[in-house]
Amino acid sequence: MPGGRLEIDRRSKELKEIEESAEKLKSIFL
Repeated sequence: MPGGRLEIDRRSKELKEIEESAEKLKSIFL
């Protein structure tokens, strides 16, 4: 199902963005 695949893709994109912002925060605090 392409719809379900889109949902997974969007979720993984959000996860990547969260990880990137977490890395930025770490570099600020360290």
